[in-house]
Amino acid sequence: MYMLADALARHPAFSGLSRADLAEVASRCELQRLPTGGVLFEEGAASAHLYIVLRGRLRVSCRASSGVQVVVGGARGGDVVGEMGVLDDSPRSATLTAEEPVELPKMRGEVLTDLVDGAPPAPAALPPVLRRPPVARVRVVAERLDA
Repeated sequence: MYMLADALARHPAFSGLSRADLAEVASRCELQRLPTGGVLFEEGAASAHLYIVLRGRLRVSCRASSGVQVVVGGARGGDVVGEMGVLDDSPRSATLTAEEPVELPKMRGEVLTDLVDGAPPAPAALPPVLRRPPVARVRVVAERLDA
């Protein structure tokens, strides 16, 4: 897990964590690799994990009421994805597909819950991207689906 802790330390969302906290978070992650075209998760699926994009690019799409799949955004190195469903225990709100090879740690929702609830690492060390509500992202998706 040493290499994963190093990668997390370079990631803006985790750069404020201590070396010990990084090692703890890394020990609770599993590194995932997706080839181009690989699906990370599908809209409507259960939300048990969040992911930190280290390398690569993902396409974010949702099914409109017409049934057409609409691209609503993307994610690239530096982005955290999948946290919305983990935070509110709801199904995935979008499908994420690799536009190029992707490397990302898979973090169980319990790791985020432990951070929020104060289990080590301390909630003060919680990455800023996970402290702010993902409301802005939801609004952008809703606007694109209504267009």
